[in-house]
Amino acid sequence: MSDIEVYTEELRAAGHATREAAESVAGIELGAALTGVKSGLPGSRAASESSALAEHWDGISARCAERLAERAEKLADAADDYDSRERSAAEDFEGLLPRGPEGPI
Repeated sequence: MSDIEVYTEELRAAGHATREAAESVAGIELGAALTGVKSGLPGSRAASESSALAEHWDGISARCAERLAERAEKLADAADDYDSRERSAAEDFEGLLPRGPEGPI
């Protein structure tokens, strides 16, 4: 059986980087790129559809930011869970060690 080692600090760092990415994406307004379509192409189908497309693009970036934020939280939770289980297992094994007058031998 192979050993599995989890590097919780790296998980936390990945979560932090993912949180920063979420914050960056949340600040992007993709629809703003379409603001000149109405005035640039008045009366065209593109002009009439540009608002709906801008709204759609903004929704996509908002959902992407939400998903990144959720992923960041899950990475942090996973690191906490691994650390907690590791501490618990260490405490369980410590109780099995023979003890001398000053603690485990």
